[in-house]
Amino acid sequence: MTRINLDAVDARTLLLPEFERLELYLVGCGGTGGWLAPHITRIARLFHDLNGRDMQVTFIDKDRVEEKNTYRQNFVPAEIGQYKAETLAMRYSLSTGCNIAALAKAFTASDCSKHTSEDTLSVFIGCVDNPTARHELERTITHTEWRRFCILLDCGNHMRSGQVLVGTTPMENKEPFKPFPGYCTWLPKPSVWHKELITGTGVEEKKKKKKPVSEMSCAEIAMMDQQGLSVNAAISAFAADYLVQILLTQNLNRFATYIDLDGLITHRYITPRVIKSTQLKEAMRGAC
Repeated sequence: MTRINLDAVDARTLLLPEFERLELYLVGCGGTGGWLAPHITRIARLFHDLNGRDMQVTFIDKDRVEEKNTYRQNFVPAEIGQYKAETLAMRYSLSTGCNIAALAKAFTASDCSKHTSEDTLSVFIGCVDNPTARHELERTITHTEWRRFCILLDCGNHMRSGQVLVGTTPMENKEPFKPFPGYCTWLPKPSVWHKELITGTGVEEKKKKKKPVSEMSCAEIAMMDQQGLSVNAAISAFAADYLVQILLTQNLNRFATYIDLDGLITHRYITPRVIKSTQLKEAMRGAC
């Protein structure tokens, strides 16, 4: 007999602390990040127009646009050779009027000012593809020296599937479901649910190449890529919906979504049954 998941009935809403300033960081501007960039810009603009709060949007990526990127990623041939972060920041600053900063370098948690006031909400959107970068991103929500609440939205994918996960800064050992009935005040970091994100275990093996890459065209390289031509845009759409529910409607009641382009979409909801005390303790132990 198939078990019916009734977690949505008992789902709690993520409760944000009071904040006066919003910082949005898009880390990784390639596959998913490139398609997510316009969503982030529109959400940021609407948030500002609705609330009138001070805010900053920053795109971070050390890579330049290559010809093979113009097939799967959100770039065109005229942008080949330019830094991805700078290209997207300029494009969407001009098209939306939103001021976007760009850092053409590898992300480190120290890039984000530790002197930012505690009334700032910092949201990090990770669209990276290696354990080292993900580990560095998790440092933003496992810090102890920063005085602000941070949210990490982790996006990842394979050929035709992917996931969106959200975690936050732990709130001083407080049990997240007790202070406010019907709400959750913080969530475990993504690696509590999927340790392979930062350890690298369980990663799919690369497909065997039929001929040396040096003999392939950019189109052939794009087609042999482990990531399909449409999966990044699909993952970015779900990640954008997470941002809408976190920042605009403030009614997010799930912490994970798994997407399969063949038709299966699964959500994991924010409930005391799903988020057990063992996971909360693991998240707290990971603070550094």
